[in-house]
Amino acid sequence: MKIFYIDPNNTTPQYNYPLVEKLNEEGVQTVFFTSKNEKFVNYYEKIYSIAPNYWFFKFENKIKIKKLRKFVKMFLYPIQNIRLFLKIKKEKPQIIHYNWLAFPFIDFFMINKISRLGIKIILSVHDYKQHDRQKLRVLEKKVFDRVDGIICLSEFVKSQFPKKLQTKIIVIQHGNCYEKELKNLKITTKKSDNFSLLMIGNIKPYKGAEILIDAVNSLSKSNIKLEICGRCNYQQKLVERAKNPNIYFDFGFVEHNKLYRKIAHCDVEVLPYLRATQSGLPYIFAHFKKPLIVTNSGGLSEQVSTDFAEIVEPNAESIAKAILKIQKRKIKPSSFDEFLEQNSWQNTVKKYINLYRKMADE
Repeated sequence: MKIFYIDPNNTTPQYNYPLVEKLNEEGVQTVFFTSKNEKFVNYYEKIYSIAPNYWFFKFENKIKIKKLRKFVKMFLYPIQNIRLFLKIKKEKPQIIHYNWLAFPFIDFFMINKISRLGIKIILSVHDYKQHDRQKLRVLEKKVFDRVDGIICLSEFVKSQFPKKLQTKIIVIQHGNCYEKELKNLKITTKKSDNFSLLMIGNIKPYKGAEILIDAVNSLSKSNIKLEICGRCNYQQKLVERAKNPNIYFDFGFVEHNKLYRKIAHCDVEVLPYLRATQSGLPYIFAHFKKPLIVTNSGGLSEQVSTDFAEIVEPNAESIAKAILKIQKRKIKPSSFDEFLEQNSWQNTVKKYINLYRKMADE
């Protein structure tokens, strides 16, 4: 079986590289068409034994001005698609798998042409509406109608689709796509004198840093320490909100090694999201046997187990109560084992292979 796996912007490299590598290891010939971003590609190329076909945006990604870069991408993307269509027509893969769309109003016409060749098309949809968008993009709904199968990473995302599309949707949970890189890490866990909480990643308003700060502010007489770490474009607002001297900030891009080190050295991760579809972070924390506090927003609670997590309402009072509760819980390292086994990358990739085979046989 031959698969063309397409993510024009390489939107989720942490997922793409391990998925393509594992598919090829399992005998599913998978060709990865994407674009190169020097910030992360070199990291993944050192870990994963694949040869991505950097087909898209070779020139465009070098443009520093965001609006200009997007305009040039939109102008050249159709040409890149025409070249790719000719390659598809020549090599005739059984499945085309799109992971994210670059410009749905352009992708729709490409998908329509591929479909006329009799090739099955699958689309992974990580969010029904992309982050920070209030509505679907132009022709995005028509793409959903046109593809043969839709993969969602949580039941929550599936539930957002119209009823008429439900029969073509399969949920494949996020899974622990970080297994290979975590396996070879040489980072030891350690505890601080304080009970340390960590919020890490790209800090955006919908991720609820404000309510987490308010929760820790209300616990000022305890030995609880909070660190918020990651890129953020409203830093001053968060700093001014923090009244508890045990709240610390480490703003800026988080390299992989720093991410893993921070996780290994904290006691509990907090995901206080106001909106969420899913997250990969719980799998990393579970690997390090670190308990979590997550809100019941969207599909986030699907990514954890109550064996090692507190699931709460997205407000400061609920988070504060959960912090005190999880501080007293005696969570054994073995509590994470079943979750990690169920969400192993091997099990996750098997679900993709089963779907490909089913689609190819229909």
